[in-house]
Amino acid sequence: MKALKTIKPSKLLPVLDSIRLLDLLVKLRSRNVLVIIMYHGVGDKMTYYDISLPIELFERHIRYLIKMKFKIMPLCEALESIICGNPPSRIAVLTFDDGYSGVYIHAFPIMKKYGVRGTIYVSAGLIEHRVPHWASQIGYIFSRITHTCLPIQIDLGEAGILRIHNEGERKLRLSEVLMKIQRMNVNEIRALIKKLSSALGVSIPSDLYEEIMLTSDQLREMSEYGMEIGGHGYWHVALPNLNSDEVAHEVAESLMFIDKFNVNCNLKTFAYPYGLYSDAVIDVLQKAGFNAAVTMEPKLNDMRHFDLYKLSRIPPYRFGIIGLSTLKYQLIKSGN
Repeated sequence: MKALKTIKPSKLLPVLDSIRLLDLLVKLRSRNVLVIIMYHGVGDKMTYYDISLPIELFERHIRYLIKMKFKIMPLCEALESIICGNPPSRIAVLTFDDGYSGVYIHAFPIMKKYGVRGTIYVSAGLIEHRVPHWASQIGYIFSRITHTCLPIQIDLGEAGILRIHNEGERKLRLSEVLMKIQRMNVNEIRALIKKLSSALGVSIPSDLYEEIMLTSDQLREMSEYGMEIGGHGYWHVALPNLNSDEVAHEVAESLMFIDKFNVNCNLKTFAYPYGLYSDAVIDVLQKAGFNAAVTMEPKLNDMRHFDLYKLSRIPPYRFGIIGLSTLKYQLIKSGN
């Protein structure tokens, strides 16, 4: 294990994987663990701000988890089995944030093929009002910036000055803007998108929602199959930055929405937008009726002791390696 800590993972992991050492370490270390994997887009459907996981790699994830004797199930069922005291020794939960259509088009058929189910975290307001995810709207606008537009300078008000001098800066500035919206409420985000759209002469297409997001009918079909539909707020805004009334609304409306779909889950789970939470937010979740919540802290959960409202999740890949070896690495590094 010292080698894993001292050598750059992007160079070491392919070598260790080629000699099957990672598989051996996973078998030895991954016991009494609840591994929750955080996916967003799957397949070739655009999200405009993030790289979707290749379909073939998603299927390899499922095959590998099954091979390593992980029981794959929705989070609500996994937690219920742990609380009742009769869980399998290895549990894997596949979670999908934000409600992208690739989950239904690409991931869902693969999950049905292997007879496994997972958890989908959606922001109720975006679904009900057919609003494309904020990051996708901003990403779409940035994707239409060409070299003929550069350099540009836009006053975004409280969000500061947006300056892009060349093509190489575009992705960096997009990341910076996406970080800024984590400190905004829904009205401020809308105003920012409107200002970007107007200043750059880029309109959000009327069919962008249909292009990239899940529909209520698709959610219902997946729920009827046994997928858990979890809460992700109402407008996908960072809850710690809101006042108490706004947090209460985000949580209550989120719970009301998922109650329309979940018929098989005794427990109700939540994913913090942007992974951000506070003790005050947790208190609101508990009082509203959510039984657990997931963060974006990249670790595994020890079934013998964990905080129901601070459950960790690992990303599907790391270190710039879009391959199975980084999932294996996380099952080792983050183990007990």
